Amino acid sequence: MSTLHSLLDNLAAAGTVYGWRIDAIVLGGLIWALASGYAQVRTSIG
Repeated sequence: MSTLHSLLDNLAAAGTVYGWRIDAIVLGGLIWALASGYAQVRTSIG
């Protein structure tokens, strides 16, 4: 969990540096979570 947290911290820091919008970061994280969850479900079913 701490690895994920530090990853999110790094993303937030990078986003601030490059001037990304917070909602874009959140949307990207949401899409990544959905994609990885979908991949896990597909793997367990298949």
